[in-house]
Amino acid sequence: MIYIPERKFDRVGKLLLYANFVFIIFIVLLSIFFYYTLPDVVPVHFDYRGLPDSYGSKIVILYIAMALISAQIILLLVVVYRFKIVNKYPYLVSYPLITILIGSDRISPDRKSHYINEIGKVTLIENLLLGILNVYILYDTYISMICRYVVYPLWTVVFMIIPIVIYPIIAYRRLYSRLKSEIDGPAGI
Repeated sequence: MIYIPERKFDRVGKLLLYANFVFIIFIVLLSIFFYYTLPDVVPVHFDYRGLPDSYGSKIVILYIAMALISAQIILLLVVVYRFKIVNKYPYLVSYPLITILIGSDRISPDRKSHYINEIGKVTLIENLLLGILNVYILYDTYISMICRYVVYPLWTVVFMIIPIVIYPIIAYRRLYSRLKSEIDGPAGI
């Protein structure tokens, strides 16, 4: 069994980790604030014209917030326990980048740790982008509940998803290129 030694995040990684914790706490506090400022009965569903067609309790805003941050919490836990997951349960890891990294004998364990941390940082940035989208969705839901019609069009959410999809593709491609060049070594060998 291959063991990759644990390595702490550098300053940027720690900053990203703390920013993710703060963002999750911010979303929870924001949802609690929204809960206390909403009327007892709010619109919970809107028709195709953006008008309410179903009403319910204001506790829905808390349910929405918890549903939104659940993915963030899961990603954050994966990053926090990244070395335990890779070392103890490597078969659970389906990142092609990590699979190549674990299987290579041309990279030192220290460099493997470095790459695991780089993958963790990409995941943390993606998680922050997801948090921004979650705040937007939560705020949009709150405003729609108060105004009793859908304020922001759906295409704005779709537009905000684009960076969440494109950023990791670009970042993982760069990491893959660096890893591949390190595995292949200098040209001519």
